[in-house]
Amino acid sequence: MADSKEAQFQQDIIDALSAQGWLIGTANRYDCRTALYTEDFLGFFKEPWLERWGALV
Repeated sequence: MADSKEAQFQQDIIDALSAQGWLIGTANRYDCRTALYTEDFLGFFKEPWLERWGALV
């Protein structure tokens, strides 16, 4: 019984964050070593400075 309540609680948090514009990732893309979604982290820098990105990579 407690597991179903916990699962619903987690889903409620995800739904609330998503409604506020947060991106929802999948567990298989999460890097536990860095505690990041690497693609999102790189995109944070790449998108605003696309012209400089080529020099960095």
